[in-house]
Amino acid sequence: MHSMKVNDVDVSYLVRGGGKTIVLIADSSSLMPELFPIIDILAQRFQIVAFEVNRSQRLGLDAERKTMVTAGVMDYLGLVDANILAIGDGNKVAAILTTKYSYLVKRLILISTACWMGVASSFNFLKTSKKNYEVSEADFSLIRVPTLIIKGRGDGLVTVDLMQKIHQLVEGSQVLELDGGHPCIVKSAKVFSDSVYEFIG
Repeated sequence: MHSMKVNDVDVSYLVRGGGKTIVLIADSSSLMPELFPIIDILAQRFQIVAFEVNRSQRLGLDAERKTMVTAGVMDYLGLVDANILAIGDGNKVAAILTTKYSYLVKRLILISTACWMGVASSFNFLKTSKKNYEVSEADFSLIRVPTLIIKGRGDGLVTVDLMQKIHQLVEGSQVLELDGGHPCIVKSAKVFSDSVYEFIG
C-alpha cells in the first residue's frame, strides 16, 4: 500500500494489474479483507485502483468530503475517464463524483445500492448518518454515463422493485442479478468478473 494526503486526509492506496482502469470506491472508505479476492480476480483483466481513508478520520467525513478525497486520489494518480466500481456507501460517493467530476468517470458499476434509497433510516446503524448513505432519486437521475446495477438474488435489503426503480432512473442502465445475498460479488466472483469485463469491454 502507498500513502498520500488529500485535502488533509490521510489515504492509503494500491494499484494492481494492468489494462483499463477500475477505481474501487469501497464501503465506509475501508478496504475490508473480503474485498481483496475480488481485487485479485479483477486485476487479472484490469488495472485496479483501490484506497482507504485513515481509520481515525473515516467517521468525520461526509459523502461530499469522501467524494473530494476520491477525486483528489484520481487527480494525483492521473486518472481520467475511468471506470468506477462502488460498494455500499461508496454508491453515494460515486453518484456525486459522476455528476460533479464528470471528466473522471467513463462507466459506473453500482453494487447493492438500492437499499440506501428511501430505506436507510429503517436501519438503526444508519440513522445518524442517513444522508451519507442514502442515494436519492435526484442523485440517480443525474447520472449520464453507462451504468451497470448489480444485486444478489437472495439479498434481503435490495429488492427487485428497488433495483428496477434505479434502472428506470438511470437512463440506459443495465441490471444484473448474481447468486448470493447482499455481498453477492464475493459468492459469485467469477461471474461478476466476467460481467464486468463484458460491460467495460
